[in-house]
Amino acid sequence: MFSRRFYSPKVIRQKIRRQQQHQMIRRIHSPIDSQSDESIPFQEQSTNAAPVSLSTSDDLLSYEVDEHDNAYIISNEIPDDSPPLFLGSSISTALATDRIMKFSLDANLDKLKSKKLLVLIKSFLPSPNNLPVTHKQILKRSGRTSMFTTQYYCNHCSSIVSTLKLGAKICLTSGCVGSQRTLNNNELTEVVTVNIISRLESILARNVDALTGQTNHLFPPGDVSRFGFYQEITNNKTNGNVITLILHADAATLVPSNKRSLWPFYASIVELPPPIREYKHNILTLALWVSRLKPDPNIFLDVILSQL
Repeated sequence: MFSRRFYSPKVIRQKIRRQQQHQMIRRIHSPIDSQSDESIPFQEQSTNAAPVSLSTSDDLLSYEVDEHDNAYIISNEIPDDSPPLFLGSSISTALATDRIMKFSLDANLDKLKSKKLLVLIKSFLPSPNNLPVTHKQILKRSGRTSMFTTQYYCNHCSSIVSTLKLGAKICLTSGCVGSQRTLNNNELTEVVTVNIISRLESILARNVDALTGQTNHLFPPGDVSRFGFYQEITNNKTNGNVITLILHADAATLVPSNKRSLWPFYASIVELPPPIREYKHNILTLALWVSRLKPDPNIFLDVILSQL
């Protein structure tokens, strides 16, 4: 049974709901164990699902914590070669940071609040100490690199702006109406790009069976892979392992009052058969454009194609 000393009622409800979902998937795809949507086999599966009953108290007693739960479990994968948190500390910097970040995730703290929490804790520790207080420092401590990069552009001249120490953005282009002054959000365009190669490799590795198996019969007659143009460009490639991407973008209003919109730029892999191609985990997010202006292809596409 869940210990209420560690789990709030909301978390317990989430665990019960997740267990019910796992049971439903197992029964639908029996005897196949519960899987994510992108790993469903290509063979025809039975559509006869057994009725699903609600969890009882006996089910709760048999619940096991899975990898999706934040249960304040100390990971054994944390490197032990990190320095002590401070002189004489019995806990390493990496372990302390990991515990704080797990708490932030469980408490649903955003990036700014997590940073404030780290700064507050750091102020209570003896000086000097090694507790990181920025996202960049945390990634460096864990030996990881950020999967995202953010660049800001001036809406008046489309030039990259400079960021001051306190976060203010200014345009240094001479002759620009926004030059040499702090720009507000309505005068800025934020472009977020992902590490495309890393994300693409992850999707390909997850769907290697679909890409290398006998799946030609799964593509419908009207699919893009049946068109003559696609056949022409892929047949002319000397390397048979060709990956083709379909690029598409759409707008979604963020804040109606200031007319800023979010334009996500997506890519789908043609070589994945439907409906696997449309699974959300197989859709590659290339970049995000946040601005009052519509995306400038010279900027938006340039940052994407430079990686492709």
